[in-house]
Amino acid sequence: MSSSGDLGQQVGSVTLVDALIENTPTGIITSTSAASAPKASGTLTLDNVRFSNVQTAVANPSGAAILAGKPGSILTVDSWLQGYLVTASGSKFVQGYQTAPVKDAALLDPSSPNGYFFERTRPQYTNYQTSDFVNVKSLGAKGDGKTDDTAALSNAFAKYAGCKIIYIPSGTYLITSTVFVPIGTRVVGEVWPQLMASGSFFASSSNPVPMIRVGNPGDSGVVEMSDLLFTNNGAVPGAILVEWNVKDPAGQRGVAGLWDCHVRIGGAKGTQQQVAQCPSKAAPTPQCQGVFMMVHVTSSASAYIENMWAWTADHDLDGNGQVSIFSARGVLIESQYATWLYGTASEHSVMYQYQFNNAKNIVGFYFQTETPYYQGAPLAPAPFTANSGFTDPDFTKCAAGDDGCGMAWGLRVIGSTSNVYIYGAGHYNFFDNYDQKCLETEDCQKTMTDLSVPAGSKFYLYGLNTKAAVTMVQSYGRNMASAMDFRSTFCSTIHYLASV
Repeated sequence: MSSSGDLGQQVGSVTLVDALIENTPTGIITSTSAASAPKASGTLTLDNVRFSNVQTAVANPSGAAILAGKPGSILTVDSWLQGYLVTASGSKFVQGYQTAPVKDAALLDPSSPNGYFFERTRPQYTNYQTSDFVNVKSLGAKGDGKTDDTAALSNAFAKYAGCKIIYIPSGTYLITSTVFVPIGTRVVGEVWPQLMASGSFFASSSNPVPMIRVGNPGDSGVVEMSDLLFTNNGAVPGAILVEWNVKDPAGQRGVAGLWDCHVRIGGAKGTQQQVAQCPSKAAPTPQCQGVFMMVHVTSSASAYIENMWAWTADHDLDGNGQVSIFSARGVLIESQYATWLYGTASEHSVMYQYQFNNAKNIVGFYFQTETPYYQGAPLAPAPFTANSGFTDPDFTKCAAGDDGCGMAWGLRVIGSTSNVYIYGAGHYNFFDNYDQKCLETEDCQKTMTDLSVPAGSKFYLYGLNTKAAVTMVQSYGRNMASAMDFRSTFCSTIHYLASV
C-alpha cells in the first residue's frame, strides 16, 4: 500500500475479509501511522484474515513490524483496523486490533471451519443436457423489440418452472404487464437479453407495479436468474423493474438469487430516451421520466445478488452526448432474512441509490454510487413526490436555492435495521447541474450517506469513501464526519462503526 518519495501513501482504502496470506516474509506494507494523521490515506480493514507462515503481517516501508506474524504457524486476525474510526462519541485514528463484529449465523457458510461469509459461484448448468433447456423463442417469444412478449414469457415461466432451464436468446422483449416468475424457475440469458417495460400499465407513479415479480410474499424455494438486462421503453414512472419476494428454503442458502443481471434506464436504442428526446440540461418532461424503482427486495425475501449494475443512463450509449433521465429510486432492501450483495452498483436515481429500510441480515461488498449529473436542477425529489408507503427520504428541510442539499442519497440506512455488514462503499458526485467547478472545492453535495439506526443494532461499515460531499455521513441529522477532516487521495476515507 505504500508509495515512495514525497507523494505519501497513494492508496485510499484496502479491505480484506475472509482472506488467507501465506508463505511470504511480509503480508502488507503501509506507510500510514499515527504520526501521518490527519492524512486519511491508507485505510486498511482486516476482518477474519489468516496469515500462514508469514514473518510480518503488516510492516512499514523500512520493514519494521506494525503487526507481527507467526512464522511456521497461523495468525488469525478477527478485526484489525488502520485509519479513522468514527462513532457517535467522535473520531480517532486507530492502528491495531479492534472488537470484532458479531456476525449473524444466517449470513455465514455453515460448512466453513473459519467462519467465512457464505458465497457461491454463479450457476453454469454444465451437468445438464441440452434437452434440459427450453428456448423461449420456440414458445412464441419474438425478442424483436416490436412484439408484445408478455404472454410468451409468462407462459414459459409458468409451464417450465422446476422442470426446465429457461433460455432467453439475445434480443429485446417488450413487456406490457407484470410477468410472474414462480419458485423453481431457472432462467439464463444470452448476452443480456433486454426485458423491457413498456406501455400504459406502468404509467402511474402513485400506483407502482412490477415488471418482473419473483415469487409471492411468503414463497420459499429455488429461483436462479443470470445474464439478464432489465430496461424500459419510454417513460414508465410506475414500474418497479424487479420485485423480489422469494426467500431461501429452510436449511439452504443462496438458492434464490441474481447473477450478472443488470438494470439500464434509457440511453440506448429502443428506450426512446436518447439525446434527441432527453438532452442534458433539459428541464424534466414526462417523456424523460424513467422508472419508479429499479429493484425491490421485499420484507418477505432473501436474495443472493452478485455483479449487478443498476444504472440510469447519464449518456447515450448508441448516440453521442449526455442525457437527463429521471428515475425515482434505485435499490430498496427490506429483507428480514438474509441478503448477500457482492459487487453491486446503483447510479443516478433521483432520491437514493441504495436504501435499507428496517432490514436485517445483510452483507455487502463494494457498493458504488453516483449522484445524478443534473442535480441540483431540479432539486430532489423533483420531478417526483415522496411516497410514504416506500419510506422515501424527506427533502423538505433543504432551503430554497440550496442545491447541494436536494441531491440523492448514495446509501440510506433507516429504521430498525440490524445485523448489517458493509465492507467498502464508494459514493461519488462529480457535478452540480453538469458543472464541475464544485470539484475544485469538493462541495458538489452536502451529504451522501444517512445511517440512522438505533443503538445496539449491530450495524458495521468499514471503508467508507466519498467524493465531493461536504459531509461524508450523518446519523439522525447529525454530521458525523466532515469530508475535509478525512481527505485522503481521490476521496475522503474513514471507517464508520455506526451502532453495535
